[in-house]
Amino acid sequence: MAILIGTAGHVDHGKTSLIRALTGVDTDRLPEEKKRGMTIDVGYAFVSLPKSGRVSIVDVPGHERFLTNMLVGAMGVDVAILCIASDEGVKPQTVEHLEILEMLPTSTLIVALTKSDLVDAELLELQKQEVETWLGKSRFRKSLVIPVSAETGAGMSDLIVALDNTVQEFVPPPDPNPLWYMPIDRAFVLQGLGSVVTGYIARGSVSAPTDAVLMPGNKRVRIRTIQVHDSAVESSERGNRTAFNITGIDAEEVRRGMIIGAANAVVETNIVDLKINWIVEPNHGMEVRIAIGSEDAFGKLFLNDTDTSMAQVRFTNSCAATKGQPVIVRRHSPATLLGGGTVITPSAQIRRKSDTIRYVDLTNVEEGIIAAIHEDPNGVATQEICRLMGVSQQQLGDHFERLIKERRIMGFAGIWYQPQVFLAQANIFLTALSDLHDEYPMLLAHSREQVLVRTGQRWSGKPLERILAKLAELGKIDVIGTRVKRKEFKITLNPKQESFLQRVEAELNKTLINVPYASDLASDLSVPVQAIDEILIMATNAGRIIKVLDSLYYTFDQLERIKDNLRNVFGSRPFMASEAKDALVTSRKFIIPVLEYLDTTGFTSRIDDRRVIN
Repeated sequence: MAILIGTAGHVDHGKTSLIRALTGVDTDRLPEEKKRGMTIDVGYAFVSLPKSGRVSIVDVPGHERFLTNMLVGAMGVDVAILCIASDEGVKPQTVEHLEILEMLPTSTLIVALTKSDLVDAELLELQKQEVETWLGKSRFRKSLVIPVSAETGAGMSDLIVALDNTVQEFVPPPDPNPLWYMPIDRAFVLQGLGSVVTGYIARGSVSAPTDAVLMPGNKRVRIRTIQVHDSAVESSERGNRTAFNITGIDAEEVRRGMIIGAANAVVETNIVDLKINWIVEPNHGMEVRIAIGSEDAFGKLFLNDTDTSMAQVRFTNSCAATKGQPVIVRRHSPATLLGGGTVITPSAQIRRKSDTIRYVDLTNVEEGIIAAIHEDPNGVATQEICRLMGVSQQQLGDHFERLIKERRIMGFAGIWYQPQVFLAQANIFLTALSDLHDEYPMLLAHSREQVLVRTGQRWSGKPLERILAKLAELGKIDVIGTRVKRKEFKITLNPKQESFLQRVEAELNKTLINVPYASDLASDLSVPVQAIDEILIMATNAGRIIKVLDSLYYTFDQLERIKDNLRNVFGSRPFMASEAKDALVTSRKFIIPVLEYLDTTGFTSRIDDRRVIN
């Protein structure tokens, strides 16, 4: 398990000196930092702790002008050392840095009361009490306050013990998304190696060599080697300060603010939904800057009427984001602090201020899927579930399968329902179909679109096909081409209609395949042609006879006899239509429509110009 320690505090309160005393490394690496005597950019080192071994440590700037750089270093800090000079006490940047740490997922704070050698014991104790009182207003109220001196070494052993114990007790927050990523805070070229990027692993673990993706831009790269604490390693994990030697991209294409990670670990986005703790009430539509990963992004802030903690940021330029990522929100200018929180939807959709924001907690993936599906009467598409959860479809596959087996969800070609919601929607569909049967008792089936118009349901395409198949499987409906009927519905003929139909059926059954046309039936039965047409339509709707062609009607008995004849003559041997014509002693005007009908029912299959009985 790895952990990231970081400093915070007012300018010139001894952060860099403290790290030098802890690690032996001067984290002021820039010439300008040496000249000014202050940290301008983030600096990195590692501290060797007795029980925990090497632990990454980051030094951040304290001056207000370099707050952007401070945020780059602070975003991934698990344990913060807040430095407060014993001879000065709490100062403006001390307050601001504590406010930032409170809004980040930093788990533990230790106060180093630095420069303790510059004050007497009485003042030191007073300063300690004042700091403890001040911390009492924050979530870090139980933090240790340890007087130290980087010059004399006083208190340093106590600080090392406190850090070691904290690292040993640290439990990383749960993150069901296993895909690793690392915000890039430095990118440079080393002669003989090529491009190098550095940062802290924010999630997961990575081994080399491996493929990776740079975001934004979706640039494919190859990680050749990994270094942690200046040593070559095979792998690195969350919390480690890490360097990658990468290939497959020009050095000038890589910059601070990008994220390198596994495929689908982060997304490129222009809009994110955030959950924010505000320390200053913002204005709807105001221009802001967002610290996210190692990026200082610009955009506009849009609030929400129903939940003041929810906000949407629409970025000026695309940036990389992932669900649960910490963010700090500041004014565009002056860059004062507004609040901080997390990304709840990395690929958000533009909404109105009055719209309710739907978001999913990813603490438990399967519960997250259930929450994403919610009770939406129209079902929720796979892509929408992935968007709300901030993960890829591949990551959810096994979870979908498990939830299906547990009967907690139902899926129809990428549209997902909670079972009780689907059954309620199915009942609405079935009720509308029953109403149509009541209104049109002489129609056997109705177009599915006609039913959906009545219900207002938006089922279509493959999901509609799968839903109807499910209702048929449940014994609720019969699907007849593009039409549907309730399973139990039958057209009921009155006695006079039944008697007339039986006379028509008897006439049709007198032949095998060369059936009489309507005019012939009318002549044979001495009735008007119109009466024959009406009873044939009624019988077809009632499922009593089969309409093979506009003018050709067959009884079920005739079609079974035709099938028996074909089986007896051809068996499993392929045959041509002309051979079937001769076998049944008929003509093309009868055999072709009958064979095409048999194809549609699956009795025969056509292979080029021949057919075979299945």
